[in-house]
Amino acid sequence: MSEYSGSALVFQWINPAGTLAITGDQRRVSVSPSIDLIENTAGSDEYKGYVDGPKDGKISYEGVKQSGGTAAEDALREGTHGTIILGPEGTATGMRKSTYPAISMGPNDEFPYADLAIMSVEFQQNGAPTHSVY
Repeated sequence: MSEYSGSALVFQWINPAGTLAITGDQRRVSVSPSIDLIENTAGSDEYKGYVDGPKDGKISYEGVKQSGGTAAEDALREGTHGTIILGPEGTATGMRKSTYPAISMGPNDEFPYADLAIMSVEFQQNGAPTHSVY
C-alpha cells in the first residue's frame, strides 16, 4: 500500500447552474458519515443496547478564495441541491470515485488581514452515496 497526497483530490459540485470544479484550490475536504442509533434497552437490561437507524453524513470543503469568484459563490448558495463527486486520488483509471447527493449549507468566507482569504462550505448528505472507480 502506498500513501497519497490530498493535492490529487478532484472535487466537483454538480448543481442546477452547471458543474463547479473547485479542484486545486482545496486546503481540506472532510467526509463524515454518521448513523442514528435507536436505543432498544428494556426491562432489567444492565447495559443499553442499540439498533442501527438511518445513515447520514456531511462533506466539508475549505479552500483558497479566488478573486472574482461570484460563480462559485452563486453555485454554493445555501439550500442549493446538487451532487458532489470526489476522487481522492485523481481521475486515473481504477481510482476511487464517490458520489454524494447533497444540499449546500452556504459558503463561509474569511478575510484575514495578512493572509489568504478562505472559503469554506459544508454540505448535508441528501441520500445514499455511491462508490465506484473512474
